[in-house]
Amino acid sequence: MDDLEQAVLSLRISHPDSTAKQIHELLVADRPDISLGQVKKASSKLAKRGAYNAQPPDQKPPAQAAASCGASPPDALPKPHNVRRPKGLPDLYPGPPPWLVDSETVLGDMAAKVGTPPVMMKMALGAYLHQRQSDERWRHLTHLYRGQEKTCLSVEEHGTKFTQAGYDFSKVLRVRPRPPPCAWYEAHDLLHATTSGLRMLKSGYVPPSPPLPRFCDYCKRQCTAECRCGEAYCDKDCQAMDWQNHREICETVADNAELAMSLTKQSWGAKGVLR
Repeated sequence: MDDLEQAVLSLRISHPDSTAKQIHELLVADRPDISLGQVKKASSKLAKRGAYNAQPPDQKPPAQAAASCGASPPDALPKPHNVRRPKGLPDLYPGPPPWLVDSETVLGDMAAKVGTPPVMMKMALGAYLHQRQSDERWRHLTHLYRGQEKTCLSVEEHGTKFTQAGYDFSKVLRVRPRPPPCAWYEAHDLLHATTSGLRMLKSGYVPPSPPLPRFCDYCKRQCTAECRCGEAYCDKDCQAMDWQNHREICETVADNAELAMSLTKQSWGAKGVLR
């Protein structure tokens, strides 16, 4: 889920009767570069994923080409089987890209081979790495609020959770007069408003260990596999069922992060895991 989808989701939850145009008007005050068409597209993707029906939003898992699904949550869809594979369906990998475990070494070696400064490699991967970091922290945040989706907490209590999930909540804590107790999505709105959607992530973030569970973007069951773009699916059947909805964003990520896609394919291929 990208930053725009997160912002649209928060506003949809806090303003459930608002139209896409009204949501756009709320967003454009802080982000004038956002178009109405982008808001409509983000809203459509969220609706297709069922994000409005179950809060906190779906979490994404590392996928295994033949990974088994976990227990069925209340909002789980029937598990598909023997689904026809559409043309162009990407590889499904057992988990996060192996090269991310030691990206500094991998990029350094690659830079040396092609005679390019390592910093150039990092720049080429900047947006991709930032999005993965953002997704990881969003999953952590929604996990911390699980069971408290509608509970009104003080700004200080929200600050503890947001900071734990790797967000810089310091500007919200400096707001005067002090905002009244609110739900988590309203706290997210406050964070977005005080930062204009920029520099929301805090340095020094330590992700949970072991990693938090992730859930299939199609059937909502816990799983461990992921598509090339990072979206979570139980297996190729769920990936194929969701391809019509997922294809545009997946191909956009792949086009904008060709180096990352190549590294991921190579690192999993070296382990003999390609389907």
